[in-house]
Amino acid sequence: MNTRPEHEDLKPLAPTLASIPKVDPFVVPDGLFERFPHQVQARVTTHVPGLRWSPWVKRLALALPVVAVLAGAWWMLRSTDAPVEQVAVVIPETTVDELELLDDPEALASLYASEGAGVASANVDLTEDELAAWLETEQTDLSQLITEL
Repeated sequence: MNTRPEHEDLKPLAPTLASIPKVDPFVVPDGLFERFPHQVQARVTTHVPGLRWSPWVKRLALALPVVAVLAGAWWMLRSTDAPVEQVAVVIPETTVDELELLDDPEALASLYASEGAGVASANVDLTEDELAAWLETEQTDLSQLITEL
């Protein structure tokens, strides 16, 4: 049978823990409960002089944020006084006949031909997947497209 106490077995595993002295941590000094209320009352009744603010410091603490807000508002209003350039866009009036021409594919083809950039000369490099995605987003009827081509 083993005659060593249990804490001796744990000493090699935790030497720091074993080195802590074995004392009762809940021991109260003699007369603590008789002296303690008097010590607390003595500390409470003593007046500790605090920082005293003079009246002008209080006024300054209130006036500085107000001055900062006013200065910011003045700066914002002053910066918007710069003249703003206005650009006028003139949109020519179009007639109904001109609008109907935009729907006519032959008129569009003649427009492209007259500008020197024919429809056939447009060079667009699209993959089949990109073309299919574009046709799908435009909701193009493929059978109608085939018959028109």
